[in-house]
Order: sequence, then C-alpha cells, then structure tokens
Amino acid sequence: MEDPKFSIVGCGRVGVTLARMLKQKGYSLLGVSSRTQASVNNAVKVLDADRASLTPKDVTKEADLVFITTPDDVIEPVCSHIADNNGFKEGAIVLHCSGSQPSTILSAATRCGAVIGSVHPLQSIAAITLDSNPFDGIITAVEGEPEAVKLGKQISRDIGSTCIEIKTHAKSLYHASAVVASNYLVTLIDAACKLMACSGVDPKSGYQVLKPLLKGSFDNIDRMGIPGALTGPIARGDHNVVKTHLEEIGKQAPELLDFYKTLGYYTIDISQAKNGITPEAAQVFKSMLAPDQA
Repeated sequence: MEDPKFSIVGCGRVGVTLARMLKQKGYSLLGVSSRTQASVNNAVKVLDADRASLTPKDVTKEADLVFITTPDDVIEPVCSHIADNNGFKEGAIVLHCSGSQPSTILSAATRCGAVIGSVHPLQSIAAITLDSNPFDGIITAVEGEPEAVKLGKQISRDIGSTCIEIKTHAKSLYHASAVVASNYLVTLIDAACKLMACSGVDPKSGYQVLKPLLKGSFDNIDRMGIPGALTGPIARGDHNVVKTHLEEIGKQAPELLDFYKTLGYYTIDISQAKNGITPEAAQVFKSMLAPDQA
C-alpha cells in the first residue's frame, strides 16, 4: 500500500506520537477521533489535523489505514461500534497498538472487508514527544493477517524501529516476556536492595551500590549471551554459599526467602546449559531450592 491515508482513533500518548512520526515520514493524516473534546483538541494542535470528531466513523470511513489506539479494554468495543456503522472501507488495514491483546479483537472490522493486525512498539511512551523519535532503534512486534503484517513491517521500518513478527495466538506470552524483562526487573532489583540494606548499607544507597554489578551483567549478556554470562555460586556449584544465603535470609528477611529460592531453582538449568555443574551438583541445588521446601 503506497501513501496510505491514515486515521487515529484514540488520541493518547501512543496514538498522537505515532501519528506525528508517520506524518514526518510522509504518511497522509486523514483525521483524528477520541472520547473527549480536550483530547481531540490537543491532537489537532499537535498534529495540525484537518479533520477531527468525537465520532470515530467520521474519520475512519475513507481511511486506507486505521489505528485504534484507545486503552486496551475498549479497543474491541470501539472497533465493533465503527464496524456496526460501516465505518471501515473495503480493503482498509485496521491496526491496534496493544502489547497484550491479539489482532483478533478487531475481527468486527472484517465484516466491512477490512484487514486486521497489530503493531506494538516495545517501549514505554510516557508522554507525547515533540522533539525526538521514541521509536528510533527499538523493537516493534507485528502480527495479524498477511496484508496487515506486511504494512506493519513497513510502518516499523519507517518509524526507525526493528520489526519482529510474532504468533497471534501467543500474543499474551510476548507480553508476559516484556513484563518479566521490564516490570519484574524492578521487583528483582527491589529485592536485591532490601537484602543489601540488611547487610548494613543505607537503604537509599542500595541501587547505586548494585548499579555497576547490574551493568556488568548486562554487558556480559551482550558479549557472551545466555547461559555464557551466568556467574555466581550456582554456576560454580558452591552449595555451601547458597546454604548460608538461605539460612541468613530466613533469619533477617524471611519474606524474601521463597523469592530467592525460586530464582535460584530456575538458575540451575541455566548453569547446566553452560556446563557449569554436574547433574549430581544440580540435584543437590534442586533439593535445597525447591519452592515447596521450608
């Protein structure tokens, strides 16, 4: 699809920022729609949009490409409302940008002859950006029907990101991976800081103390990959160190004991993949770290 005319439904951070970048790359903005007049007005100001409406079909009916960038829980009903009012033209590409929802939540659009997919920038968009490209150099995941995936890949390239294609039925696992890597990393660091505080370090300084170690781990993963980057007592088969950890955590931070054991338990397989420990040593660790053990 060459020079598609596109519309945005849902004028929040992602929708407006994406529209701004697409306009810069030569895509033609047909119109914008959102739930509130204030949101529409802001989008019109930022994007210099010629057409705007609180009624989505007013800006989608003639569009070659429609982005539904509303909150996740209303993507499906918004799409259904537009389709019920014949608001998609035959052959239009309809995309959403949710990381957790599959393109199939847009299935109502197919009743109008539209093609559905999703394009998810693997990045946190904290605010509408006006002076930089938050998509530059990031990963964008696409899935959906073939024509939608094809255009999604082109959009990804045009906004400066690297595109990966994922399976529609496994979209929730893609999102779970992102949650583990981003959200739960914060949880992991918080636990490490709490253990550091138990050692006598000022709780406010814990992250700064650990920061060089974290950076070194990321650098090692970049250079050596996984499992090559794994170090520490499980990697070298040091049962006594782990035993001492369990004893001291149980005394001073018992709320973190199961957390530590679970992480350790799943580290055993990584160590074995690195050929760092024998099967016998691995079995000893599993007995020590099994989550259901006291």
